[in-house]
Amino acid sequence: MTAAETTVVQATAKKAPKKAAGKKAVSKKAAPKKAAAKKTAGAPIPGRLYQVIRAPRISEKTARLQEVSNQYVFEIATTATKADVKAAVEQLFDVSVLNVNVLNVKGKKKAFKSRSGQRQDTRKAYVKLADGQSIDVMAKA
Repeated sequence: MTAAETTVVQATAKKAPKKAAGKKAVSKKAAPKKAAAKKTAGAPIPGRLYQVIRAPRISEKTARLQEVSNQYVFEIATTATKADVKAAVEQLFDVSVLNVNVLNVKGKKKAFKSRSGQRQDTRKAYVKLADGQSIDVMAKA
């Protein structure tokens, strides 16, 4: 190598940025886009409110939850998210929701005559309301 070639190699080595081992570069512009997308994804379309919340679950356990911790249980669509459920309950019942817990319920395996089958999988949501607010789930439609 000649002296001119070594100076060219050294100059290109200085220009290349050095990356820290094991760290990824994070752009600050990506974070606001994600936050903006989250805000718009939660509100369901007004005609879809009754598709998100299908029916209230009424049992001894849910009655106890209503009295003790002001939680209500609803059967919801399998594609519904927590944000969808929160927005639907707030719009339909005019209440403020503190939090929503969602869980999938596997269908039971049953024997139908001589064949074995399985009931449909469902999804339900536990909705906690603010203090002093309630929903009348026993009202007739």
